Amino acid sequence: MLLYDTQSRIKYGLIKALEQKPLYDLKDLDVIKNAEVANATFYKYYANKIVLLKDVEASLLAELKKALAEDLKVWYHPKHSLSKKDIARLVENGLNNTLDFFDKYHQELLVLTSNNGDPVLRHTLVDVVNQRLVRILKYYFNIYEQEGMLAKKPKLFDYVAYRWSNEIIDDLLYWIINRSKMTFDDAKQCLSMSFTQSVYEIVTHGFN
Repeated sequence: MLLYDTQSRIKYGLIKALEQKPLYDLKDLDVIKNAEVANATFYKYYANKIVLLKDVEASLLAELKKALAEDLKVWYHPKHSLSKKDIARLVENGLNNTLDFFDKYHQELLVLTSNNGDPVLRHTLVDVVNQRLVRILKYYFNIYEQEGMLAKKPKLFDYVAYRWSNEIIDDLLYWIINRSKMTFDDAKQCLSMSFTQSVYEIVTHGFN
């Protein structure tokens, strides 16, 4: 996290404080000490640690939404049924902004989704992805001329979209946890597998 101003220092103080103790034990004073600001300065910007937390998370979610919106534009380009290779190419070329987001904010995301952080944030990340993935999946259902199946089994469709969204977030969090030994290409490979291969296929046919 780059510290450009006082408010950024306070946000950084929250992340550093959460590295030391869980949110439910955290006091405003812990954030103030880690931010190295005066009490009056902290309360000039935030009423308490929860207001600060919500501001930090809102900023992150806004950035994620922008990254996804930019990335997913190319996912609407195909007008024909896609092969696994087509999907793999879309993952290769169509998630760069999202990967950049997770790389840029890896410290904040790892801390906030850890046991010390906000237990709701991971679910919120999934929801952000899910809202956009639902639209993408409906688009491809139409390409594959499977609108009838979609209409007959809406709950199953919702489940598939939600499961896929969870896998995407899990892949991205796994990558930033292991970013010292995993490259961008490794992250793309993991995402590609989630998009194109089931566990059954991987176990029975290998990583092809």
